[in-house]
Amino acid sequence: MISRPELLLKEQLEKRFEDVLHQAPIDHGGKRPWLVDFYVKEIDTYVEVDGVFWHGINNNKERPSIVRKKDKVKNQWFAENNHRLVRITDKEVEACDKSNDYEAIWNMLRGRENRYI
Repeated sequence: MISRPELLLKEQLEKRFEDVLHQAPIDHGGKRPWLVDFYVKEIDTYVEVDGVFWHGINNNKERPSIVRKKDKVKNQWFAENNHRLVRITDKEVEACDKSNDYEAIWNMLRGRENRYI
């Protein structure tokens, strides 16, 4: 099932780029491949939409730290294997949708924003 922020971002990515894969499988050597929310072939970038609550972003102590640990493992694997992974929060997508201005997200995809984790 696709979340509302994922759906919003999917629509915008598909308007801007020709080849966008949703739920891109990544063989990282584990039991099952990871499914990354999007792969944008044109810019060779993987994109994850992370819920701020579930991923414990902004020091949210209510979520188990295991999700943050998995995110760090995934980030490290991507870096070590020369794949670009951009994490965007659900709140960032919703704010862009509300203002009808996705420039902040395009800046993230261009690597001009600092990301968490």
